[in-house]
Order: sequence, then structure tokens, then C-alpha cells
Amino acid sequence: MDSTPRLYVIDDDPFCFEMIALLLRGEGYELRYLDDSEKAFDQIREGRPHVVLSDLMMPKVSGIELCKQLKADPQTRDIPVILLTGIDDEAYLTRCVDAGADDFLDKGISAPVLRARIRSMLRIRAHYDLLREAMRLREDFANIVIHDIGNPLATIVIETDDLLACDPRADQVESLTTIKNSTRRLRDMAHDMLLLAKIDQGKLHLDLAEYDLAALIAEAAGHAAPLVRRRKLNLQVTRSGEDGDAHPPVCECDRNLVLRVIDNILSNAIKFSPPGGRVEIGLHCLGGSEGVPGGRFRIEIEDEGTGIPEALREKIFEKFEIGQVKREVPQIGLGLAFCRTAIEAHGGTISVCEGRSGRGTRMIIDL
Repeated sequence: MDSTPRLYVIDDDPFCFEMIALLLRGEGYELRYLDDSEKAFDQIREGRPHVVLSDLMMPKVSGIELCKQLKADPQTRDIPVILLTGIDDEAYLTRCVDAGADDFLDKGISAPVLRARIRSMLRIRAHYDLLREAMRLREDFANIVIHDIGNPLATIVIETDDLLACDPRADQVESLTTIKNSTRRLRDMAHDMLLLAKIDQGKLHLDLAEYDLAALIAEAAGHAAPLVRRRKLNLQVTRSGEDGDAHPPVCECDRNLVLRVIDNILSNAIKFSPPGGRVEIGLHCLGGSEGVPGGRFRIEIEDEGTGIPEALREKIFEKFEIGQVKREVPQIGLGLAFCRTAIEAHGGTISVCEGRSGRGTRMIIDL
């Protein structure tokens, strides 16, 4: 925390600010007066004060609405907010608390009480800062560990390839292939965790360029082909509005991220499909013209598995959320958390619903 605590006072009446400044004289605070509640959110977001004191009743944006804005934004939600009011109405005060206000005071408050409340809010802010720093250190340590895991995992894959090249028995080939695929999966999970951390911290740079989504889907289908054959599945790739290869579905995206998302969801669809079942990948143009960058596209991946209970359909996208979508296979939602974060970084959406046949799962990606 800075050595001099900064307090922003938002009120359309300058007399109220003068009274607060008088009551806090000698406390060593840096006070700033904001008389336009409509501009206050941006000014608070930019200035990052330690405490905000806001009038409740203002002509443009009320104190309650301003508080809601501040608490909804990751950049400002940890700033303590005190709402000032002359209204002694239980319903109104309840609305203040529901809006996320950390405290509320009567405008006729005495200097000792106001000073004590400000000190309390500053302690809360200090605890927020300490917690944020502890979380940052923990995440940095975890990211270092995850990054370093990649080297031994790569070694396992290389050594497994060498063993597979030594003409092993058929049963050994199956075991070695399982080891290799599982190691690659673990390596991909570690990579997803690093990407998630970068996206959350706003440090991920999207390598945007124009790509043919049909080609990306074909590549993902190629990655899945060995597992599809092993499980004797029928993998179908469809495309609506297709006009040969003259008008490819061009989308501006980060190729590697989108391909990882398709790989991840397709892998889940294959894993949860019964042997001999069908998995379908559909590509649809939602708007604009195919072959012209800037159009909107939908990718649907559908399987005939057991499906996902409606109560779990949002939870599976949360980090480390543990669900049980198949009785013998407990699931940790890291992969799907990565998928949602990666697609939302493109300005798109991802959702899940029941398959068209009334069974299975249909994942919907809009880009």
C-alpha cells in the first residue's frame, strides 16, 4: 500500500466533501473530490484509491449503481466502498449491502466515528493487498513447477518412441502407446494451465491470423483418428453452406489455441462415446460470407455418450471443478476451463447441451 492513503469522495454537493475534509483534517489522507458520478467509475479505475466514499442519492448514477460497477470489475472490486446517506430506511440500507458496499454511514456522523470507519476500511484494503500478493507468489511458483514438468515429460515421450522403434511385441506396443499418449495428455494439461494463467493475468498475446476452420477441424480429426479406430467409432465431419473449396470458412483466430480447443473437446467426445458409436463435428456459417474474414462460425461436436447432467453443465467449465459425468470416470474441469477461457479471449462463446437425438452431449463453439 502507498505511504499516503488516497480517499475518493463522490458527491454532487461540494459542501459534503468540505465537511468530510474537515472531519478528516490531520489524519494524513490524500482526498480527491469527484462531482460527476457518471465519470466516477473510470476515474476510480484509473486512480485506484484505497477507499471510496460515495453519496447514495446522485442525479446521474446513484451510489448503489456505482458500487455495483466497482464490485463487478476485477480491477476495482477490492476497493472498500462506504456509502453516505441521510436515509434511515431498512430496505434502502439492505440494497446498499446487496450492492456490495463495505459500510454505510449517516451524513451526520461525528469525526471520531468517521475516522474509525476509515481506519477499518484501510485495514480491509491492506488484507486484500496481502492476500493478492500471496496468491501471486503461489501462482508464480505453480507456473514454474508446471513449466519445469515439461522437460521430463518430453523425455518420456522420446524414450517411448525409441522403444516403439525396437520392434516390440504387440502387447508391448499397446502398453508403450498408452504410456506415450498419457504422457502427451499430461504435457498438454500442464501447457493448458500455463495458458490459463497467462489469460487470467492478461498476459496472453493472441497470434491472430486468417485461418480456414475446415482445415483446422480436419487436422483435429486426424489427431483423433488412432483413438477413433481403436474404439471402433464413426467420426463424421459435416459442413453447412458448403460450396466446394471455392469459399473456405475463413476466421481470424489464434490457430494453435483454437486447434487445442477442438482437440480437447473432440477427445472428450471420443472418450465418453460407447464402442461403435458416432461422433460428429459440424461447421456452420452464422453470418457474413464464407471465404470473407469477419464472418461468424459455429463448431458443434456431438457424441452418443451418457451425457452431462443439467446441473453440471456450467460447473464443468470451472477450474478444477470435479464432476462425475460418467460413473467410473471422475472428471476435473481444467481442460474445459481452458477451452472456455481461450474461446472467450477471441470474443466467442462455448456452451453445452443435450445431443439432438435426446442422448449424449453437444458442445457448441461460436467464433
